[in-house]
Amino acid sequence: ARINDNDGEFLLIEAADFIPKWLNPENSDNRVFFYKGELHIIPLSDTEEQECDFSDAGLTISEALALLSARSEEFLAAEPIRTAVYRRISGYPEKIQTSLHRAHCYLPAGAVAVLKQRPSLVAAAVQAFYLRDPVDLRACRTFKTFPPDERVMTVVTFTKCLYAQLMQQQFVPDRRSGYTLPLPSHPQYKAYELGMKLAHGFEILCSKCSKISPDSKRNVLCGPLWERFLSTLKENNYFKGELEGSVKYSELLRMAEDYFQRSVTEPESSVEVNPGDEVLTLLQTTTVDLKELEREAACLPPEDDDSWLEITPDDLDKILKE
Repeated sequence: ARINDNDGEFLLIEAADFIPKWLNPENSDNRVFFYKGELHIIPLSDTEEQECDFSDAGLTISEALALLSARSEEFLAAEPIRTAVYRRISGYPEKIQTSLHRAHCYLPAGAVAVLKQRPSLVAAAVQAFYLRDPVDLRACRTFKTFPPDERVMTVVTFTKCLYAQLMQQQFVPDRRSGYTLPLPSHPQYKAYELGMKLAHGFEILCSKCSKISPDSKRNVLCGPLWERFLSTLKENNYFKGELEGSVKYSELLRMAEDYFQRSVTEPESSVEVNPGDEVLTLLQTTTVDLKELEREAACLPPEDDDSWLEITPDDLDKILKE
């Protein structure tokens, strides 16, 4: 498994005093892995005797996995590195629960449906909102994907970091967006505000999804590779007996075309799906049952206490010493 976050190979930060001098954020992509429960680092050069060449081309995922499966013993990280990393991650995954925060959010029904299918997308939505710029906010003037007219109350699970990022941001929505907030004295003001911010994040994500030109799509779908792919789908009853040209058949065909287009045009090393594309795909393939969501909203569990946001200097010192 490869483990990274917005900061890159964050595990290496924990072992910064012990990692090789050649290893840095610019060349660490696809070189740091957990393999069979142990930390491995693939060097820039094949042998230790060779001088490390910092201009070496980066590895693709497939190349890295091939090296690991064939020569994993050579790439086992040094003992001091492993000790530093293991000390930091001891107690996980059990300790994950202590870093989560559950909060009520008043969200568009589509966003609720997306999060039910893929709860982890909340991170991408928060980051999109947190790192927004004026260009991003243009998409939030009209809200083509997540309009505010069908919103429901729900419980969203954040990490404490993500929750704090949303809570600490001062933001007033564009009047054209349709998103309005009740008075701060309203008992559910926080849920409305959180939902509004999260909806902006989802809308920004979708506005940045990959856009394939019609000409490019036509070229890819005219070749023999597509014909074989389509033939295989038919043989495996992908269209479920739907008549060619029917609404359902056309919808399934469009989804197959989009998948084929992405698989052909994306580079081999690309393993991450654009979050906006994933959100739009989920919206297209998930039934949004507004009445069911409203029934669930009527009996939500209580949200977590967020008094931990009010941290004292002494508490901060204690955390930093841990």
